[in-house]
Amino acid sequence: MLKAAFILLRVLTAIASLGALAGTILIIVVDSTVVLLKGGAYALVSIAKLFASGFQKSSPTPPVPQLVSLPMMGLAILFLTMFTSVFMPGQKIFLHIVAAMAVIAAIWRIWVVAHTHDTNSITIFYLPVIALWFIYYGVSLRRV
Repeated sequence: MLKAAFILLRVLTAIASLGALAGTILIIVVDSTVVLLKGGAYALVSIAKLFASGFQKSSPTPPVPQLVSLPMMGLAILFLTMFTSVFMPGQKIFLHIVAAMAVIAAIWRIWVVAHTHDTNSITIFYLPVIALWFIYYGVSLRRV
């Protein structure tokens, strides 16, 4: 009975972390596409201005925007390692590393919400995935 419950917990954790990974990658792709489209539109406008002025005036070059947000990339890596940890419940060091990453991600998100009052962000939805993974983490440590 306990083994079946642990297997169910592993499956639920794997599905949750895989879903969170897919959602995070989707957010990264959409954000990156928007940044690329804005940059492409600016480049086209700059080229049009250059040709319209007879190669006399050029637009100032804006700073290159960051294509992928580092916190979002960190979340994607975290969810990938959470998914991987489901297949290695006996690797205590790996579980501790993932737990440290999850604590950092949860504290960072709670800090951002508390200081910016950004409650409409979709990234708040990954906190239940982290909570589910910590249940798996505790059960895995007790089973070893």
